[in-house]
Amino acid sequence: MTTKLPTTPLKSHHTTSLLPSAADATTSLKSFSDSASHLRLNISWPKTKLHNTGSSTKPPDISVDDNTVESVDSFVYLGSLQSSDGQCRPDLAHRIGLACAVMTSLKRIWSDKRLTLDTKLRIYQTLVASVLVYHAADT
Repeated sequence: MTTKLPTTPLKSHHTTSLLPSAADATTSLKSFSDSASHLRLNISWPKTKLHNTGSSTKPPDISVDDNTVESVDSFVYLGSLQSSDGQCRPDLAHRIGLACAVMTSLKRIWSDKRLTLDTKLRIYQTLVASVLVYHAADT
C-alpha cells in the first residue's frame, strides 16, 4: 500500500539570490524547483520574479519547468520598494504616500475634542510613524 503525502506550498517570497546571468538564474531556479519537489513543496511561480539591480539593462523573462519567471523593474521586498536603479526615492515616496493615507483615514481622531494631545501623539506614533519608518501597513 502506498501512502500519498500532501504537498505544501513553499513560502519563499522572502528569498533573494545574486546571480550573474539569466542562464545562471534558470539553472539555480531549476535546481531549487527539483529540491523543493523532492520535499513535496510547491514554488509559487507567479510570485517568483527576476530583477536586475544597479543596471539599466532589464534581463529577459526566463522559463523554468514550463513556468515563466517575469523580469521586473521594481518590486516590494520585506516592505521596501526595490528599484533597478538602486535609488531610494521611489521607496521613500511610497512610504510617505502610505503614511499620508493613514493620516487621512484618522481625520475623525484628529478632530475629536475629547482626546488629549498625548493620546493623539501616541496614535500618531503607533499608526502613522510606524508606516513611515517600518512600512508596517504593507502586510
